[in-house]
Amino acid sequence: TLQKPSKVTTTQPQVKNLSNTGSNVTILAIVAIIALVAGGVLVLVRRRMN
Repeated sequence: TLQKPSKVTTTQPQVKNLSNTGSNVTILAIVAIIALVAGGVLVLVRRRMN
């Protein structure tokens, strides 16, 4: 989803991405979990600093 919008030739890669939506969803889920964990760690660190 973070692909740079290039020329009109991006129609073929998009078709490949449609077939890989499952793997993309899993990657997004992993990224979301990592973001949540990182956010929790930051909150704990800020509380300890205060």
